[in-house]
Amino acid sequence: MCEEPNDVIDKLLRQNDIYKNEIQEKDKILLNLQNDLQKKNKTLEELGEEIQKYKNDNLDNMKIIQSLKYKITRKDIHKNDNSTTEAGQKNNNYLIKLYNENNILKEKLKKLNSSSKQQDNSTKLMIKMEHKKEEENQSNLINSTDKKDDDQMGKINFFMKAFLDAEQKLYIADVVINTQKEIMTKMKKDRNNYLEHIKAKKIIFKKELEKSLDFIFSLCEDIGSKKEKICITNRMKNLQDCIYDFLREFEGSY
Repeated sequence: MCEEPNDVIDKLLRQNDIYKNEIQEKDKILLNLQNDLQKKNKTLEELGEEIQKYKNDNLDNMKIIQSLKYKITRKDIHKNDNSTTEAGQKNNNYLIKLYNENNILKEKLKKLNSSSKQQDNSTKLMIKMEHKKEEENQSNLINSTDKKDDDQMGKINFFMKAFLDAEQKLYIADVVINTQKEIMTKMKKDRNNYLEHIKAKKIIFKKELEKSLDFIFSLCEDIGSKKEKICITNRMKNLQDCIYDFLREFEGSY
């Protein structure tokens, strides 16, 4: 039995509404995903900016450390033990100087704080004693006291800034010197391992060389012509001397 045209249209409209609702739901999901993606991208950008800011803020320190690493790796530790000791002594002297400056600043801050407290007490006492005087004199006293307090706070701020600068220098110096020590320790360890390896290889080489030379000399004994025998023997001795001289020079270099 065929459906009426109106029924077919109603059915199609209902299906169309269902599809519209599904599309709207999917559009909402897609919009939420796009919003989440934008948030994540924004977070990544903020992290990138923070990392770049950190790199920029610490660029000078990183340059100092990288420059120090580059200079140290180009030096031969064995040949520059004296200079290494001198560099270590200079580092120690620099640290001592910074600590001394830091202690001096601490003492100045203590004195300023102490004198500031004493001045506050004396100011309060003066205000109490002058309380019965005229209001104009009292106002002048308070104004002069405020000016002294401002000067005192200016001095405290100045020395506080100098104190913080000294603390930062101490921190940077510690980082640089500790990095230098780590690099020097690693280089010495690598060098010792290399020398042990070379020493073992040299022993094997000398043994094999002696065996080969002994064998060649034994072959020279079988040569019939005396002249050829002497010639080859001399050649072999010269070669042997050259090789041993080279080994001694090589050993002396390390």
